[in-house]
Amino acid sequence: MKKLSFNLCQFRQKNERNRQKMEIIHQNIKEDICEIVCGPFKPLKNGAKILASKLGMSHHSVNNWFYKKCAPDSEKLIELMIENDEIASKILSLVEERKQKRQRENAVD
Repeated sequence: MKKLSFNLCQFRQKNERNRQKMEIIHQNIKEDICEIVCGPFKPLKNGAKILASKLGMSHHSVNNWFYKKCAPDSEKLIELMIENDEIASKILSLVEERKQKRQRENAVD
């Protein structure tokens, strides 16, 4: 009986570590996406307003991207990738980088 509870305890600890690791990864991805999407518009005086009008969104929503409070949803991200080749290539590079990182991590395990 003790062995079962010990294993359950280890399982919970491992799951907690994995959850924390995933939160960190998610936060980094969100910030990276926001940086990629907003990058071309940051130097502009009203960059958030310009981007918002281009996407038919509120200025407040896009401003959240600029301050990295949240990232664009998949539909808006795809629209941005269609409209801007630079954003598309950077997002695809981010995907490739994450894929290689995951492969390296899995190779170590």
